[in-house]
Amino acid sequence: MDLTLTLEYIWDTQPKRLNVSFQNCWQADFQRNVSLLNHVSEPLDPANSWSWYTIVSFRAHYEGSFHLGTRELPIARVQIFTTDFESPWLTISCQEVLVEELQIT
Repeated sequence: MDLTLTLEYIWDTQPKRLNVSFQNCWQADFQRNVSLLNHVSEPLDPANSWSWYTIVSFRAHYEGSFHLGTRELPIARVQIFTTDFESPWLTISCQEVLVEELQIT
């Protein structure tokens, strides 16, 4: 199973878009914090709600391999962090990560 995230970001005042494809996934765990509003100390401005999903960190390491017949395939564990630096928003175990820049029209 593959999982693709489309990310938009600003670089040098120009909007950019990336497709990050996690290929041959073994596991994908989303950890959405349901008590996010408890962390807001001021009245909530709906224009800022998207910043809750701003990716602030990617962490990756190889966690072993999978044997498929006579082939040994590496498995990477990728964690994506947003508002909580201790608990990842998304953890994915996969064989390969591809990044492609998309043209914004």
